[in-house]
Amino acid sequence: MDFLSDHEFAVSRLRLFTAHGVYHGQGFVRWIPKEGARISALFDRAGPELPSKIDIPAVRTGRFWSLRFDQMEGYEWGITRIAEPHFDLGMLLTHTLRTRVPLILLSGRTPVTRTPNPSWVGSARYRVQRNTLLPDAVEEETTVAGERLGRSLSRTGLRHEESGGLRLAARMERPGILSASWRLPKAAWEKGSDWRFADALRYALSIVTGQSAVLLEQRVIRGGREYLQVLADSAEPHSLGIQAPLAERGLPDRKLIISLATSLAQQSNEARICRRIFDQLAEATRQHTWAARELLTATILEATLRSLENVPFRPRRKWPIQGPLERFRKTYLGEPWRHVCQRVLATQKRVRDRNAHPDWLVEPGGHTAPAGQDPLDDLIFLSWFYGYVIRALSGERTLNPRFPRPHSEWRPMGTVRFDAG
Repeated sequence: MDFLSDHEFAVSRLRLFTAHGVYHGQGFVRWIPKEGARISALFDRAGPELPSKIDIPAVRTGRFWSLRFDQMEGYEWGITRIAEPHFDLGMLLTHTLRTRVPLILLSGRTPVTRTPNPSWVGSARYRVQRNTLLPDAVEEETTVAGERLGRSLSRTGLRHEESGGLRLAARMERPGILSASWRLPKAAWEKGSDWRFADALRYALSIVTGQSAVLLEQRVIRGGREYLQVLADSAEPHSLGIQAPLAERGLPDRKLIISLATSLAQQSNEARICRRIFDQLAEATRQHTWAARELLTATILEATLRSLENVPFRPRRKWPIQGPLERFRKTYLGEPWRHVCQRVLATQKRVRDRNAHPDWLVEPGGHTAPAGQDPLDDLIFLSWFYGYVIRALSGERTLNPRFPRPHSEWRPMGTVRFDAG
């Protein structure tokens, strides 16, 4: 079943677990890729009698109900969760449910092999930008009625294989849709790594290609069972543009993708911090105002150092970051980064102060940067430094500082000439 297209299937047994008891019923699930699953069901309720009155909360509670599917087409069971309705009179009185959920988890049996699989097996699909390049070439041949009409070559593939280790293959199966599969040796990878690897690879691809790739589905096979999570294709890949965190340009580095994915699949504090750095950097590029963009970018440094040193924020208590940054440099970067970290401190303070303490006397976003200090160059510099932080926290120890020239010295993307007449 391809969940990149619409599907509708009947479910002969549904169980809805709510604060008011368990509802049993049956209904239909319609999967619409851009929306998720539309669920229509009729229930009978089991459990204690309802109270004589139910207070309607003034705001949504943030709690969830669990919905389980059994005996559905193609799968043995599925499960999802539904945000507790603000006040669902139909559910309480008529026992009907009509809702939409952004993801479902499905499970079914797979053919059992006689010999145990020495690897954890998984796969995933992602939405990426249509012009995304990958390290390896993919060759496609066009044949009509047995006659070869031509072939095409594109950099839309990724293949990696270690002797007795990780095996990964990925390719662009159609414009904007990337599929990947992997095998992780059980001797070196713990149970659960196969499931986490899908999101780890998404982050690795996003960091290296400078975009927020979107996970559409992921699947693993364990003990003769397949587990498939399908997510709504409701978000478009977002380019970080000038704030892409890695200095490398051109074809993505295969070794770097593998190194990042391997590290980010671990349940470590460093992996969690790397994911949060990229998330906040991506969120900064989505801001509608330059001031908000700068402020979010600047706060990443302090958040990273606080998380590494386990120092939570406390109101009215200053926490200078010079010492923590110097300890980070000694642990992860080394002596060549001494002057870079001094520049990082000055840039971070400048960007943060002009937005956290704006005066509005010169322009809406705060005071103008002093001469020779361009706000765009500040953002690019901090973003590239965060890319090095991610790589350092992922295990690289021989990083050489390399940063771009001021953007005023960049070559133009193109030139438009006009005739004198």
